[in-house]
Amino acid sequence: MTPKEKAKHIVDECFKLTHPQYDIEKAKQAALVILRDTVWGYLGQWPVEQANYWIEVKQEIEKL
Repeated sequence: MTPKEKAKHIVDECFKLTHPQYDIEKAKQAALVILRDTVWGYLGQWPVEQANYWIEVKQEIEKL
């Protein structure tokens, strides 16, 4: 899955979980919190390619 596809998938899942209470912006914020709380703590321990992948996913979430 490309970073763009992964970003869309994460935001879509957050939107499904929060809908209809929240809008897409809130779903994006939830997705960023998920990344911060689960992925970001491990970036320094992963190979550069894997860390870059998740950085790109974060950037794609922000673009949605």
